[in-house]
Amino acid sequence: MSYNKKVLVTGSDGQLGKTLQKRSLGKSGFDWIFLPKEKLDIIEIDEIQAVFKKHNPKFCINCAAFTDVLKSEKNPSLAYKINVEGVKNLTQICNHNESIMIHISSDYVFDGTKKRPYLENDKANPLNTYGMTKHLSEKHVIENANFGYVIRTSWLYSKNFGYNFYRKIIREASIGKEIK
Repeated sequence: MSYNKKVLVTGSDGQLGKTLQKRSLGKSGFDWIFLPKEKLDIIEIDEIQAVFKKHNPKFCINCAAFTDVLKSEKNPSLAYKINVEGVKNLTQICNHNESIMIHISSDYVFDGTKKRPYLENDKANPLNTYGMTKHLSEKHVIENANFGYVIRTSWLYSKNFGYNFYRKIIREASIGKEIK
């Protein structure tokens, strides 16, 4: 019996997508399909339908997102379009194709005031546009995906890819800049 082991990764040109791509090289078990925004824009439902028709993935890991917190405040409609409407599109197509949706979210859905670690069922209270869009996308996946999972993460970093805290500290330390 043959199982569909195709995994579609959206937003493969971002830090998480590139890291998944690097980690999957040479590994057997799944057939990975990595698509950057230029090949799959999640706000374009026709593009998603075409990709699913061509590849028939069993899993869809959504790494596509508008993650710049400051730019989200300046352009909330774009953040909403990508982080919420795009996720709605993916969920709809995953449901239609009986694919498993794995949505990557953020701890920005919380306000950071809790004195203990947050749990997955703690009440969301986002403080900014980015956090609100991630909260709305989580809620949509939980309420609407036939086969859906939300992975909420924080402080993603890569030694090789993206703009992140780790790379910033290493860069500033290497040029002798004071770090506060």
